[in-house]
Amino acid sequence: MIMTLIEAQAGGGWTRERFMGGADETEPDALERLAAEAARLHRAQIARLLRLRARGADTARAALVLWALGDCLDGLRGHQRRLATGGAP
Repeated sequence: MIMTLIEAQAGGGWTRERFMGGADETEPDALERLAAEAARLHRAQIARLLRLRARGADTARAALVLWALGDCLDGLRGHQRRLATGGAP
């Protein structure tokens, strides 16, 4: 299971094994499974951000981080499509 940003920061390290939760990257569906989990976590964090914003919290920094993570997810989805088509755009 993918760690949250807060869990990773609190643990003091961003090792590949800790971040990926020991995922076996040789599994045929590993990229798809991890991308789906990352997207699910991203949606959950956006929902949390919107609740905080509705209560009047200053969410500017959090919004920037979530937008950047969303861009990363878009890039990952593009990479998945290229892999599925044998490298063609």
